[in-house]
Amino acid sequence: MKKHLSKVMLLSLLAALIVSTGPAQAGKAWNPPAYYAQELYAEIEGMKICYLEAGQENPETIVFVHGFSGNALDWLGQYDYFSARYHVLILDEPGHGKSERRAGLAYSNELNGKTVIGLLDHVGVKKAHLVGNSLGGQVSAWVAIHYPDRVGKLILVDAAGAHDFTWAAGIAPLFNPFTIKLIGYTRGASIPADGPQNIARGDFRASLQGANEEWRYLLTLSKAFREALRPVKPDLPKIQAPTLIMWGDDDPILTVKDVDIFASLIPNTTRYLVHEGNHSPQITKPAEFNCAVEKFLAGEDMEGCHGVN
Repeated sequence: MKKHLSKVMLLSLLAALIVSTGPAQAGKAWNPPAYYAQELYAEIEGMKICYLEAGQENPETIVFVHGFSGNALDWLGQYDYFSARYHVLILDEPGHGKSERRAGLAYSNELNGKTVIGLLDHVGVKKAHLVGNSLGGQVSAWVAIHYPDRVGKLILVDAAGAHDFTWAAGIAPLFNPFTIKLIGYTRGASIPADGPQNIARGDFRASLQGANEEWRYLLTLSKAFREALRPVKPDLPKIQAPTLIMWGDDDPILTVKDVDIFASLIPNTTRYLVHEGNHSPQITKPAEFNCAVEKFLAGEDMEGCHGVN
């Protein structure tokens, strides 16, 4: 078994070397489709970061943080809804979406978390509610741990970070640009959804295929995956913010059992399960998701949100 695994790892490493040293500048120029709102840019942590903003006149701020291989399109169903009552910020994390990708950068929880704080500083906001999905949940938890005075309420949506996967560092080379391209380099295909959001996500993925930016993105994802193995679990008891743990009860990626882990470690938690919400209920069940988040932020009962369409 070990011998077989070693051969697989060797082949994967060779494939990664071929891809990473290939003609990164070859192919067509990248021409991504426009997002659903005006794209703004800020220099944060030495990088050009893309973000969307709305509802600046509202007193409370919400920052939406996407997961691994996601981007601002993950929150299309929340942008207009919440900007009616909140100041909404949606960012592309470093190396994702339309934010800058840079060789030699470690796409860590720390970098992503400091980017969230840097965005708040850029727009002049002292404290915000954080909503993070998947790896974005892990990043949001990191911010709540290290910058407790900057976080109002915390909403972890099918969040990563409940497990210590550092033991898997030895097989991390298997997750390289070559294998990422083979399996599909965004989560879009695995998240059931209909309508304009999935079309927009598909158009964005298609724009990368064959473009010179595609290889930079694949390399970014391979590095981001390795950093994602670092858990926030040991520090979860330090979170001071009231926390909603929201989960799709059929999540095939991070199972609903992780809710118990987060709830047992974070001092002040509330749970909410989305029936057939999959891994990203903000995409699969946006109406119910929005209802639950809004009720939680307002300190109201969320039970009436179940099944809202």
